Amino acid sequence: MDRVMEKVGKKLLTLSAIIATSTILFIAIMILIGTAPALRKFGFSLLGTVWNPNLGRYGLLPFIISSLYVVVISLIIAVPIGVLSALFVVEFCSKRIREFLEALFQVNFSIPSIVYGFWALVFIVPILREKIQPALINYLGFIPLFSGEPRGFGVLAAGIILAIMITPLIAAISIEVMKLVPEELKLSAYALGASKSEVAFRVTLRVAFPGIGAAILLSLGRAVGETMAVLWVTGNVAIIPKSLFDPCYVLTSVLVNEFGASVGDPYHTSALFSIAFILLLMSIGFVSLSKFIIKRIERKWGRR
Repeated sequence: MDRVMEKVGKKLLTLSAIIATSTILFIAIMILIGTAPALRKFGFSLLGTVWNPNLGRYGLLPFIISSLYVVVISLIIAVPIGVLSALFVVEFCSKRIREFLEALFQVNFSIPSIVYGFWALVFIVPILREKIQPALINYLGFIPLFSGEPRGFGVLAAGIILAIMITPLIAAISIEVMKLVPEELKLSAYALGASKSEVAFRVTLRVAFPGIGAAILLSLGRAVGETMAVLWVTGNVAIIPKSLFDPCYVLTSVLVNEFGASVGDPYHTSALFSIAFILLLMSIGFVSLSKFIIKRIERKWGRR
């Protein structure tokens, strides 16, 4: 009886793995099939700068560049805050405060992204338009990156709200990675006369760096695939932004806004499938790279 149950259990586990893997492959194949008509007809024209479905022009470059701008800004803001927060929690907090902060970081994962987007619309956008952007234009307007009109909507607003969303993710993963740093290394540093700050920055942070890199890549994947949080604050204009204050249109927002309107136009629909394919490739790349880095640190400092 036990052998029968073991065989049944193995088959169920195998079936579950096959279903999970097949689902991902099926999605990838369907997206690739949907992309084919646009690739055959337009080829490299899909990397053009003009998006106008009414004229049959499907340049995706404004969306790609806008997405990259927003993601880079979010990482510039989120990475230092997230990593330093994790270092503070691991090295300088008492156990009770550490547990509270870790739970707080994890709670942020359960907040729907649309809540972040709504909050950004009613809070961040007005502050940017009325306070921050006018000040930046006044003092730094001679720099093209800070020139333009204080609209509130645009690249900066989207970057800020994405940074707020991914900071807890970076912090939570970095905390777990820093916990893997062997205590012997820290004690050795203390024995040589290192201060607590020196141990934190020169031992813990340095040893945990590969894992922190994986945390950043995972958060990058979430930032690239985020939709609702940025949909309301980018302005949704298909141009290549030249300033932080310019409106933009990210890849995921295009899919949400235009897929319904593309019904009846096979090339419009196929161009949107091309956007989905680009997002899929980016996600696979980020996850694969992060897995490689995580395995590397686990082999070196992982739990035995």
